[in-house]
Amino acid sequence: FTSSVSDLGDQKKFRIWPNPASDALFISSDVPVKYIDAVTLLDVAGKRSVVPLRISSDVIQLDLSSLESGVYIVEISGEGFRWHRTVVIE
Repeated sequence: FTSSVSDLGDQKKFRIWPNPASDALFISSDVPVKYIDAVTLLDVAGKRSVVPLRISSDVIQLDLSSLESGVYIVEISGEGFRWHRTVVIE
């Protein structure tokens, strides 16, 4: 039996840590990384920040070292889903 992202419906779960963060932010999920199309970081004004990503088999790492302190929104999207979480960068 195989499952696609659309089969997962509202069951998609993402875990982001640490929050607050300083140099790096980690994301894990029950959605296989190959089904995630984009990870976007937005400041509270909606400005998109480009940060380096490192992707392993089950964890995405965002390098936050170039960002200013503040509140940001992490947006994760893929086929049939979009997920948001607020994070604080110190």
